[in-house]
Amino acid sequence: MAFGDDWRAIAARINGLRLAGELSARFQAINSSDDSYGSGAELGAQCKDIVSKLREFDERYSGLLPKSAAEALARFLQLRVVRGLVAETDGNRAVRSGLPALVGFESELTFHLAGQQERIKARAERAFQHLQQIIVADEDARAKWKAAFGKFEPAVERLGGTHLLWHGVYAFKVAAEKAQTDLVFNEPVDLDVAARASEGLVLTEWKIGDEQTAQAKYDEAQAQSNLYSEGALGGLELRGYRYLVLVTKSRLKAQPAADVVAGAITYRRINIAVDPDSPSVDARRSRGKTK
Repeated sequence: MAFGDDWRAIAARINGLRLAGELSARFQAINSSDDSYGSGAELGAQCKDIVSKLREFDERYSGLLPKSAAEALARFLQLRVVRGLVAETDGNRAVRSGLPALVGFESELTFHLAGQQERIKARAERAFQHLQQIIVADEDARAKWKAAFGKFEPAVERLGGTHLLWHGVYAFKVAAEKAQTDLVFNEPVDLDVAARASEGLVLTEWKIGDEQTAQAKYDEAQAQSNLYSEGALGGLELRGYRYLVLVTKSRLKAQPAADVVAGAITYRRINIAVDPDSPSVDARRSRGKTK
């Protein structure tokens, strides 16, 4: 199971235990008699079991988690309150000391993992913006992209994947057999390598086209991206966003809508031109065609 799925299960359990603890506290406030049915002991045992599950989570995923999340988890497991919770024999005391710590930590780790998603997305957006600008500014880069454009789609995929990794984004595509495939080597994604080398993974589909074929190419890329089942890459990937990249000679005159939303998925339509005119020239050409 992916670390994202595992963490959501643990977080749901912590939040469920929080509600049970609040309910128990209300009953105790109404009737302060002894806990003759042992509900405090049971809640305390649940707290201890969650700590055990957190240790297993740490052992399994510490090398895959974002650095801030891994550090937060390691620090939490060494806290005095956590060590005391494990050793506590009084269930009610275990709940009183351990449950607030668990609830607070759940909020912290969820924040770190949610922040990772925004970082991956920001890096991807920056990488695509940088790619178009470096093609304009760097003659060598422009020559490489023009050469790749004259060949076939795997050639632009390899250049694109290499460029995104420069920005800490590990790009992948989905092969016909639904396998998650590295863009450069055209082999299944190695999660250990991706985790060590990048901030996260981003699903991309690259197409070569022109003004006349643009819509069909974007539709084809979207259909191919839908072969992917989210969560298949250990929770390392950017969830809910997929990048459809159309590589053209010149900029598309009618730029595509940046976002196409279908259900829970946002498809980002990117146009990369290998021999673009400046925006002002494009604007003048567009005005001339409308006269």
